[in-house]
Amino acid sequence: MRTAAAQLAATLFAAAAPAQFPEGITPPVPTAPYTAVHYPAAADAAGYIARTVNRAAETAGVAHVFVAEGDAAALAAAAAPAGKLASVVAATETAPSRPAVVLYDKAGKELARLEGGDTANLGDTIRRIARDGAAAHQNVAKKGELAISGYDPVSYFDGTPSKGSETITSWYDGATYRFANEGNRAKFAADPVAFAPAYGGWCAYAMVDGEKVDVDPKTYKISEGRLLLFYNGLLGNTLKKWNKADEADQLSKADANWDRTTR
Repeated sequence: MRTAAAQLAATLFAAAAPAQFPEGITPPVPTAPYTAVHYPAAADAAGYIARTVNRAAETAGVAHVFVAEGDAAALAAAAAPAGKLASVVAATETAPSRPAVVLYDKAGKELARLEGGDTANLGDTIRRIARDGAAAHQNVAKKGELAISGYDPVSYFDGTPSKGSETITSWYDGATYRFANEGNRAKFAADPVAFAPAYGGWCAYAMVDGEKVDVDPKTYKISEGRLLLFYNGLLGNTLKKWNKADEADQLSKADANWDRTTR
């Protein structure tokens, strides 16, 4: 395990690192918040890739690139189950000591570097980094990180909001999402920004005034490709109020307030 001093050194290095991916590395999902570049040991490259791919969707928004040497067909087959989430490229002479994982943001800036046994802690590392951002503002405080009261975010876009399974989950930006099936989880993992609710899952109508108000997960609207959730309770149905107002103006004000909240 790394010492605290080594972890601090890696953090400082990452902060100073230029925003560009290593030569020859192209994220399979350019818009993914994170890209994890893996350098598996040659003797276990296919097994390492398979194990990583099998758990890839558990942490959303991460594109995986495996820089490996060995049987190209076998390595590609090991990465195939992740679909567009993963790719395999030929090993380079400039690779760090194997095994290793280097985590980048979507601009190509290095965020963390894990080596040896620490490579198994990639998910924890992403969670730690994400919690330093807007994650503290997610509507999960009373639910133990559970987003949308357990509803499957992808199901809203199918027009039939439904509860997700406790065993099919993905962690993203401080929240745990549940899914009705593996297919929905895979869609979310590939592009969580497209499916996660706007404004951290708080009421869109209340965000127009900069307020965080809990929601009824069955009261929602898809607007401009975004999932909006609304309060619906003793004080009324805010979706009805939203629909009576100028939606473009409402969205503009809510977006501005959310930006100020998470800045």
